[in-house]
Amino acid sequence: MASDLSKLSYLERPFVPLNTVTQPRSFTKLPRHRRIASRTTCKTSPKAVTSTLSPHSVIQDCLSSLRKADVDSFQEHFPSNRVKLGSGERQIVLIGGKACIEDGPLAHFVDVLDPGARRVLPAHLLRRCQVLSSLQLGPGTFVQRTSITARAGEDAVLIWTLTQQDGRWCVQSIKRDESCDYPLPGRPHPRASPESIILAQMAALQRANLHDACKYMLFPGARPGSQLPKLMHSFMQGPSQLLINHTEAKLGKASLPSLQRMTQEAEVLPLPDIAQEDSNKAHKFVWHMCMRDSGCWMVQSIEAALS
Repeated sequence: MASDLSKLSYLERPFVPLNTVTQPRSFTKLPRHRRIASRTTCKTSPKAVTSTLSPHSVIQDCLSSLRKADVDSFQEHFPSNRVKLGSGERQIVLIGGKACIEDGPLAHFVDVLDPGARRVLPAHLLRRCQVLSSLQLGPGTFVQRTSITARAGEDAVLIWTLTQQDGRWCVQSIKRDESCDYPLPGRPHPRASPESIILAQMAALQRANLHDACKYMLFPGARPGSQLPKLMHSFMQGPSQLLINHTEAKLGKASLPSLQRMTQEAEVLPLPDIAQEDSNKAHKFVWHMCMRDSGCWMVQSIEAALS
């Protein structure tokens, strides 16, 4: 009887539940359309992506865009008021008193890209690009020098200037580093820029070495040496004689009628005994350049600029 009572007290003992940590949690099943929506990622706009890019990434994105001829993506990295011309408009540049119509894929970037940058950037060789130096000028200005190889083989160093505007890095200007033209090329070469070819020819004319100056002239269908008498005759008469033994020369404005042609203005200070009345006045000349099938830039003609 006592054992029955003890068993009864055991059965009537209150039930203690298991620990809630060990019990499985309840799971509410979502409807199908809500499960699909939860896995959908939000797409960000190009403007939002551009605003988060570092200046290094902006330059890299510009180079990648121009390698693929994506000018629209390239233009997104400029301030809205920096590029004043539309993609279908062309800039007219006065070179030597004559109007030259700018052409090429980057013709409407005349205000932000100099002729060297507009010449070498389209369809350049991206794998040969290399960052040479970077400099942070204050909290909102960034400058980088990048070596680049044009599609035709020309080597150039571009100076990128970026500033922060509206919370993002924008390209303000791209210019060719003129100091990289030296040492001057001894002959036309695909890696030489047209500016360096002009400077090399002017250096030969300053020494009165017409034989070396003849190396940079384009004579279709003839050897350069065979045209030396013709070149000497052209430089010994008219305004061109001011180029012989000149005192000083410097390059001026330039225009690109196409990616294979360039018009370059230069100021030349002649010897005082040649220009008796205007001994201290610089004379302007215009070099007409063209690219051969080999990729070499050569001088097609030289003419005195209009006064």
